[in-house]
Amino acid sequence: MIITQNMGLNLLIRKFYLLIPFSILLSIENINAQNQEQLDFRDPSEWPFTKHSIWNMPIGSDANYKDAKFQNARYVGIDTQHIIITNNNDPIYKAIDSPTWGPGRCSGSEYLGFDVPFPKEKIIHDAGNSPYGNTPNANFVIIYPDGETALEGSKIARCKKNGKVYFSTFMKYPNNRKRINIKKNDGVKGVRGQGATKMSALGGTIRLGELTGKKPLRHVIKINPWAAKYCHYSSKIPGYKWPATKADNYAGNSSHPQAYNKKADPDIVMGSLFAIPPNLKPQDINIKTEPGKILFKALQDYGMYFTENAAWDAWNIIAEEGVQEEVEHKYNIDLASTNGIWKDEVNKLMRALHVITNNSPNSIGGGGIPRRTLAPDFKNLSKVIIRAKGKSGKENMRLIVGDKVLKKWINVKKSYKNYFYKGVLPCNSNTVKVEYYGDDGPHKELIVDYLKIDNTIFQSEKMEINTGAWDNDSRTCGKSYSEKIHCNGFIEYKLRDTNFTSITIRAKGKSGKENMRLLVGDRVLKKWTNIKNSYNNYFYKGVLPCNNNTVKVEYYGDDGPQNDLIVDYLKIDNTIFQSENMDTNTGAWDNDSRTCGKSYSEIIHCNGYIEFKTINKAKSDTDNDFDLIRLQDEYDIKLFPNPLYEGNDLGINLVCNEDNEAFKVEIFTLSGKKIFSSKLKYPQEEKYVIPRHVFSSEGIFIIKFTNIKNVEKPIIKKILVK
Repeated sequence: MIITQNMGLNLLIRKFYLLIPFSILLSIENINAQNQEQLDFRDPSEWPFTKHSIWNMPIGSDANYKDAKFQNARYVGIDTQHIIITNNNDPIYKAIDSPTWGPGRCSGSEYLGFDVPFPKEKIIHDAGNSPYGNTPNANFVIIYPDGETALEGSKIARCKKNGKVYFSTFMKYPNNRKRINIKKNDGVKGVRGQGATKMSALGGTIRLGELTGKKPLRHVIKINPWAAKYCHYSSKIPGYKWPATKADNYAGNSSHPQAYNKKADPDIVMGSLFAIPPNLKPQDINIKTEPGKILFKALQDYGMYFTENAAWDAWNIIAEEGVQEEVEHKYNIDLASTNGIWKDEVNKLMRALHVITNNSPNSIGGGGIPRRTLAPDFKNLSKVIIRAKGKSGKENMRLIVGDKVLKKWINVKKSYKNYFYKGVLPCNSNTVKVEYYGDDGPHKELIVDYLKIDNTIFQSEKMEINTGAWDNDSRTCGKSYSEKIHCNGFIEYKLRDTNFTSITIRAKGKSGKENMRLLVGDRVLKKWTNIKNSYNNYFYKGVLPCNNNTVKVEYYGDDGPQNDLIVDYLKIDNTIFQSENMDTNTGAWDNDSRTCGKSYSEIIHCNGYIEFKTINKAKSDTDNDFDLIRLQDEYDIKLFPNPLYEGNDLGINLVCNEDNEAFKVEIFTLSGKKIFSSKLKYPQEEKYVIPRHVFSSEGIFIIKFTNIKNVEKPIIKKILVK
């Protein structure tokens, strides 16, 4: 039988909903959501994907429930996912082919053509020697240092510390190793971590703390079935449905021992969504353990997807590495059991599940009123880097905003290192302090090279307040413009003069009749008409909302090819964001697709906008220094002279923290025509010269530097040739 929650009530609700706008409808859904809670912002590495993602959408009031008729399994277990969160201090390793499914996953030698950041001490055991089974799926996600970019896959291995990192052979093909943005992605497009279904490895995985009550479990989960028993296969329904994009390769092979079941319920396949009906309570099926109650609530409010084959009579819950150990430590419950209370409770939960027959792209979770409030917005996390060293290596340092200590570090090393903090800075904070404390003599002092917040660097020697710098004149501590803190004290970094933000748009029109406006979110801050056909600065000063990571410069009123808007850069306070560094330009003409909308262009040909990512991801020039680019605190690239005049060649000065770096250098005209391409290596070619005759005419040219280790994040610079 198929049942729907609150059938009579839903008929009234549907009639009422027809009379009100969709925006109000969403508000009503949130207000009326059962068990509504006050939710904070979220961190994408902990709670990923859009709020309407399949992994975040609650079950809806219009969901159709059909009894799945699952039976007790002989075994309940864990399928471990490796979620590897990296930072800028992690080394870069070459990706090596893992040639076997069984033991020997770390025996390959073929380079797969890409590199990854990876923690030096991290080990992921070989098959046959793994605490997670003889042939673990070893699905993984590597979250890059920006906290938003992720690489998913299966069968990862790393058999010794600081050793090679091994991946499935199929990842040698670029389409199989595309990275995703876990803030913007819906959890369906481009994901591929679950090998059988190409569904996400990150989405739906039970995370550390979620079964022990340390963190709430507020998302859909994943459980592996015995597909040969439960998953249907036929020519019409080939073992999977949306959001899965495939099933196991052997699903339709009747001679294979794990072939799917042609007699199984056609609604039960890989990608099917299941949930516990709304009228059931934990005590109704005798769920007593705390982890069991947490799973019950998640299965009722959000549901569960089939994404992999357990390949025997088992129910395997997909969880992050370490979940099994923390549950055993807190509750003395083994999540991998052939007997006992946990096996009994998981079997009870599975028998209570119903398949949601109307889950679809247009009705995720079945549609209607969600059982829970939707996932909150993402935090605007600021990334703070303090580059510092100690005189003795025993100095202590802390980061302070207002009177709040955000983070402490002890025994700061004697050579310059980066010290990181990631979190929310108050929007109205105008100053940040780096404090040296615990001083006990002249053999100790803290030297702070700079403070970096997101894309803006604040040099210590430019700050007028340093309460710990020794002043020879007064024979006391406390003076200005020094990077050294000799006594207990702090350097105060002034972020801005007021809470007002100053914005400058440097732009010109092709005809002088173009219109432009500045937007934050959907709010228009200012409009300008008849933009001059030579570069001018256009100004706005005001308070920007705290929760906006992007600013848009929009061209509107386009009426033909004689009109274009060219935006040189956007400047917010002291930080410059070059238009050609931005990956979203909805109005730039794309010759390949013959439509408007592409990346890395300062020209807006059609009605559209350039989106400037003002936090975390955009590359910027800071402190009015147009020539110096800092890339991940690893490289300095200087162009000189700029402008480039007749009779001079263009010099490139490259400084890297590590040897054996290689860059591809390409030069383009503003129309996109490539006129030069070469490679340079460090330290062999620390100084590099491009002859003046390479530049075919006067004007502005684009120079693209691509680090071979980081091909997806090129650095773009402009050179003015006169």
